[in-house]
Amino acid sequence: MLSTNRLELAFSNIFGGKKVGIHQLGIDLTWIGHKLEIKKYLSMLLSIASGVFFTEVSKWAADRSGLPGPSKEFWNKVELCSLVLLSLFLHCVLIWFGGYGSNRKGNRSIIFLAWLAYFLGDWVATASLTTLLKRQLQKLNAIEVLWAPFILLHLGKAETMAANYFEESTLWLRYLIGLLIQLGIAIYIYWRFPTKHFGFTFLATLIYIAGIIKCGERIWILSFSSFEKYRKSMLRAPAPEIPHSSEGKFDIPKHELLVAYLQRKGLSQEAEHLHQAYLSFKMFVPLFSGLKLRIYKKLENIFNLQESLSAEEAFKLVDIELEFLYDMLYTKTVILNSVTGLILLSISLFSCVLGLIAFTGVIARKSYNNLDVAITYLLLLGAVSADTYALLTQLLSKWTMRRCTKPGSKKRPKLINKVINHWLEYRKKGRGIKSMPQSSLLKYCLKSKAITISAVAKKLHLGNTVIESFLHQLDMTVQRAAWFTWINVDLELKDFIFGYLKEKRRQYKEKQFEFKSLTYLINAGAYELLRRKQIHEEVGWSLKDLEFTHSLILWHIATDILYYDQKRRYPNGSFSTHCRISKHLSDYMMHLLLKAPFMLRKGIGEIRYRDTCMEAVKFFNQEMKLQGVRLAATTLLAIDAECRGFLFQMKGQGKSVFFAASALATSLRKLSRDENWRMDEEEVWEIISCVWVELLVSAANHCDWKDHKMQLRHGKELLTHVALLMAHLGLSKHIRMTDPPPQLEAEDGYNPPWNWAELNRLAYYLA
Repeated sequence: MLSTNRLELAFSNIFGGKKVGIHQLGIDLTWIGHKLEIKKYLSMLLSIASGVFFTEVSKWAADRSGLPGPSKEFWNKVELCSLVLLSLFLHCVLIWFGGYGSNRKGNRSIIFLAWLAYFLGDWVATASLTTLLKRQLQKLNAIEVLWAPFILLHLGKAETMAANYFEESTLWLRYLIGLLIQLGIAIYIYWRFPTKHFGFTFLATLIYIAGIIKCGERIWILSFSSFEKYRKSMLRAPAPEIPHSSEGKFDIPKHELLVAYLQRKGLSQEAEHLHQAYLSFKMFVPLFSGLKLRIYKKLENIFNLQESLSAEEAFKLVDIELEFLYDMLYTKTVILNSVTGLILLSISLFSCVLGLIAFTGVIARKSYNNLDVAITYLLLLGAVSADTYALLTQLLSKWTMRRCTKPGSKKRPKLINKVINHWLEYRKKGRGIKSMPQSSLLKYCLKSKAITISAVAKKLHLGNTVIESFLHQLDMTVQRAAWFTWINVDLELKDFIFGYLKEKRRQYKEKQFEFKSLTYLINAGAYELLRRKQIHEEVGWSLKDLEFTHSLILWHIATDILYYDQKRRYPNGSFSTHCRISKHLSDYMMHLLLKAPFMLRKGIGEIRYRDTCMEAVKFFNQEMKLQGVRLAATTLLAIDAECRGFLFQMKGQGKSVFFAASALATSLRKLSRDENWRMDEEEVWEIISCVWVELLVSAANHCDWKDHKMQLRHGKELLTHVALLMAHLGLSKHIRMTDPPPQLEAEDGYNPPWNWAELNRLAYYLA
């Protein structure tokens, strides 16, 4: 029978000695989660505790069920087999789909499944170990004992996803403690149930070796990928040696563009792109680790891209850089790329293969339960397949290809070089951000269901305002999740963004790379655009002195209104390039506000969105909901100024900007209708598209690099690509170009050093 005192004692050990009653558990978990951030600091220990708790509850339920002995034993057997198979299944999911997090392919269900498998993996493994430990007191056969070391393999995580979030790298000691606890449980199980059969002992030893290696790799990568350690290693790196010339003077290496450096090294065209991405990745890793880069203005070409680089190639370049970053943060690729890592992987694979052979020989001499034998074969085949897949993936990875093609590497046969170059060319074709999400506020408001969870709660007269607020937020979350789509990031959008960034770079250079001018170029770019077009008095109010998310929602609704009104007027017509770009960027930025608001400037955007939606839903009548968004857009444009002024004065929804946005749409359309402006519709759309790319650039610049890293585990964002492209061009608030000290500037022909081959000593090349 389940003892409440035992549970309270177990939880008191976990929660720092504080005794926790079962009826208080939810409250205390909330309190502890708020104070100690369980997700970041106690996730491993919490998974162990919950696994033990599950086992205790299961035992208590079986004891209270009144089942006879054979039935209870059958239930315990089913429970154990289910947990072991579930652990294997989750491990396979991580192997096959763990790497999807480094891509933005639109299939979010696969990425979600991989991260769900990661979160559940530790818990299921712990529950399996504790269930095995519980069965020792009953009836545990020799084959079931062999399942314990396999659980260690699963706890070590797959090579494609070894970390949950990048903060784990600073908490590797806590994970080490948790894994040591689970390792102790696994060894204790085998110690409590020793077998006299040498074959089982030999097999268990082999799997224990492989399991310990996997767990060690996980701890290794968590400690290795710590940005804090990288920062310290870079700052502690020895100063580069500067050779002397024949005259005895220091021969300071002249800086050169990265492409020129790679061409001088004699790299093939296929390998050049990979090495360019890797060296760029090493140069910008300090930004992701929280450091700021200061360089002398004479090195300004270092933070630039060659003129011949197309938008497609530029986006592919930063895409590979983000893949390097993803591997460094979330996978075991970095350590497996080392000689030690490959040796450990080979030992693990050899142990599993030898274990499979040994198990086949053991069961041939004596009959065992068919179900136990089948599960053990699945576990062995899963382990062999996982290590084989990891080895092949590592041999074909960009890390290995870079090492094989780096300058100065040993000469290889022409056939091998040809195969490597073909592989690099094939991988390059499939790179680049493919899709981005879209969310439309008008569509959401028109399609929102009349009968919602919160409406049902009101019918039930639940007067608790906290419950009503929670249910309303739940309604919005569910409905917003249901109303978003994916579109391809086409070449015209990439060309438009890249061209705009290069123009920003040109303007920055004209200002002599003054940092204050960069701040103005990025922050006030949208309003400055309207001022140059001499329309700031008409629509500039929507950008000047407003919170960023306030302007974002205003321009999003206005863009939607104009887009769907044009779609109504020209149902069979094709939209212009600027019209499509405006719509796509508008919906993408709105999706960021809903799904990743931490990537935008801080404000009350979510509150403003909520109030705007509530006012829009009240405004739209049944006919508009039936006819669709086109009729709604036309109706909003048809409201005259006096009526709109009356609506503004109504006691509305607090922070709603619904009618203000419709006024903005009317003002924008007036630019192409009023003879005084002499603009056509295409010019108006060009202005709108430029405003949206300005908002995108501003958001990318203000988003902290830590948030870019956090979002990377859910897939690569367009915003992150833009931020990294801006860094390449020096358009980042964390990159400052400065004049050299007066004593150096006075020297004739002063040339600051820069060596692409020693970027691990980057601190010595910066101002």
